[in-house]
Amino acid sequence: MILLNVLETLTNKWRRNPQKSVRIIAFGSSNTELHWHSLGGFNWFSWLSSALREWIGRHITTINSGIGGETSEDLLKRIDRDVISFKPDLVIITIGGNDTWKNLKIEDYEENLIKIINQLKEINCLPVLQTYYCLLYDKMDKIFLRFPKFVEVNRNLSDKFKIPLLDQYKYFSPFYENEPALYSKIMLDGLHVNPIGNALMGIIASRLFSLPDPFFMDTSFWEKVFTKQECEKIIKIAKTKGLTTGMTLDNNKSKKRFSKVCWLYADENNNWIFRRITDIVLNLNDRYFNFDIFGLHEGLQFTNYKAPSDKYRKHVDRANNIQVRKLSLSIQLNDPKEYEGGELYLYDREKGIEMKKEQGTLVLFPSYTLHEVKPVTKGERNSLVAWVTGKQFK
Repeated sequence: MILLNVLETLTNKWRRNPQKSVRIIAFGSSNTELHWHSLGGFNWFSWLSSALREWIGRHITTINSGIGGETSEDLLKRIDRDVISFKPDLVIITIGGNDTWKNLKIEDYEENLIKIINQLKEINCLPVLQTYYCLLYDKMDKIFLRFPKFVEVNRNLSDKFKIPLLDQYKYFSPFYENEPALYSKIMLDGLHVNPIGNALMGIIASRLFSLPDPFFMDTSFWEKVFTKQECEKIIKIAKTKGLTTGMTLDNNKSKKRFSKVCWLYADENNNWIFRRITDIVLNLNDRYFNFDIFGLHEGLQFTNYKAPSDKYRKHVDRANNIQVRKLSLSIQLNDPKEYEGGELYLYDREKGIEMKKEQGTLVLFPSYTLHEVKPVTKGERNSLVAWVTGKQFK
């Protein structure tokens, strides 16, 4: 777990430095290569690449350097051409299936991995080992019964060199052992996962990088809803109206919200704001949610959070009227460099997922989603929030 914390620290570092390009390479054989056997779908590295670029930034470049049929010896032969020449920051090494059935000695396999690890370390690149999923041993040649020993080599080298391990086998093996018939439905053949199995690998890899599940979160974004100048104009409009203390109580009558707010309604000065948001919300709803909605009938709420501790504790968005809040939106109005803390977190599991903070970005999510705004510890955070209402869910 400590070694996986290295990945979380690294992803946070990359996220804070969007001006510095980052190269990540997947180095392996057929289960890494995006090829005909992918059946036109994503493979595990496609899912991970999408998550890295979505949740860290477009300055992440990923390179798939998988070639089917190769062993650890083959990787060593082409490492200069396909890896070293790109000067990567991180390389995920997934190899061993072909070493097993081509009957390479365990000692030779381990020696080859050590050479790959050392060559990557020499160029200040972080090697990351990844184990396979579990094979369909009952449908494979008996030679594959030695495959778990190759898996164990990866675990031992991770400990020896203090480098991260994406241990897919750890998660897939219990599934195979307990539900072999069901497990076979995520396999293309005895040695390869199908698109469903690849998606599962992508989810596991993303989580080990401390990233949200690829695509499966009911959330959508629209970057640059408003320009920097428009955001500043909205802040000025709101603050001239005067701010009051926002008040929300939990079931125990304890205060949940610590911030100042004011309301904006559609008029000749604000219509442009409503039109812009409405057009984008309708677009995103059609693409991702398909909810039966009315519109922004409650108006827009400008919210100001100030240091040292303004926040909004975990909650879901409810309304005490005949209309139901179906979608919630939040738009970041000021530059995130102007404050610290104040992250918007959505929870689809215990840990929660941090939303984007770029100025002018809109986050849209179902109103029943548990979420919170972390305490602002320096400066002030200004945002525009609203709720899209509709009939009761059926």
